[in-house]
Amino acid sequence: MKESLEVSKGVLRRRLRDYALEILPLLRVTVTSMEVDGDHRVSVRGKNEENSSIRDVYVEILQQHRKVGPHVLTSFSQDAERQGLVDKIFVSTSGFTQEARDYALSNGIILRTPRDFDSMQTGVDVKPRVSHNIFERVYADSWDMGQAQEHFSKRRKRSFLLFFGSDERVESVEGRHAPVARFVLARADGMSADSASQDGISNIFHVNLNTCELYYIHLGVSGDSPSLRSSNVLMRLLGLPFPAVELFSWLVERKQVKFENLTQQEHNYMSKNVDLVSILLRRNLISPMQDHRGMMVGYFSNVNVPSFADKRYDLDIFAEVKESVESEYAPDEIEYNPSDVLNILTTLFRSNGQFNGVTYLSYYICKYMDSNGLIRFGQENSVRLHNQHTAP
Repeated sequence: MKESLEVSKGVLRRRLRDYALEILPLLRVTVTSMEVDGDHRVSVRGKNEENSSIRDVYVEILQQHRKVGPHVLTSFSQDAERQGLVDKIFVSTSGFTQEARDYALSNGIILRTPRDFDSMQTGVDVKPRVSHNIFERVYADSWDMGQAQEHFSKRRKRSFLLFFGSDERVESVEGRHAPVARFVLARADGMSADSASQDGISNIFHVNLNTCELYYIHLGVSGDSPSLRSSNVLMRLLGLPFPAVELFSWLVERKQVKFENLTQQEHNYMSKNVDLVSILLRRNLISPMQDHRGMMVGYFSNVNVPSFADKRYDLDIFAEVKESVESEYAPDEIEYNPSDVLNILTTLFRSNGQFNGVTYLSYYICKYMDSNGLIRFGQENSVRLHNQHTAP
């Protein structure tokens, strides 16, 4: 039995090594050295040929059942740094969590999954494929690729007087589409801290199902230049016990809570939920409030989002929507289940609601590289917004 198991592991090890040798040419990587760790990991040092230049690159291919998290990428990045390698590619057969994608974006790691490869045939020189996608409903794009490239070019870092810092160049600009879910919420409980007159109101909320960002419109001081903003509050609340989310809802709506202003019933509520308060403190969703003597006198919310009734949550009021659009920009994967997001939304805003479809939002990602070979990424949403005075 033991001998059979060892043979099985050997087969798996060879299969993973063979898989690595199949996909490395697709990444334009020539192997310098390869290390096989058991039947689940291959580490490769190699040469990467891109844009007529050859650079050293570190590649890791990991096979496991669960998605790769940021802790795995942190260890991978540290290994690359110890070897003096700047270019990094990580291939996961099981995909990546959103936290891992965020880490990779800010640390110059290129992520790949099997679906990213057009062919599994060794030695095939794959050229970027222009694919076309049909989206049933999209927000009108405010830029084309040329305008996006110009935008990012203007925002590249430059050295100061040729002595301080280093110049950046735009390596590439990629267009993408984010799946934005539309949720219709209604509340009739009269629990608003602002006014009891808000009974019976409804509103529409939009959430990115790839990143779990909650969108809203910022109108600026004059209201003449609306811009799209987002909050990561929903992602931070996912996985918390619902009583903790309910407590946070009570706190965030008031912005701050002073013990001296609480009713006896509210004092009792806080006292019975000390463990939930601790959870919110650990997640940095709230912070203790102190007086001039350093004594704790209450809590304040670290999250600042518009109130439930604020119509700035409804992007459809401010953004132009188009039906049945064909685009070469690829859609992001849906990482968050709409029903899970809806549960958090309705708990946070103490409401009932329903999921009402997806509208795709275009955005652009720019890869910068400076004269020292350091990589930085920039990202900008591209949506055509109405002035508040002309919004329908």
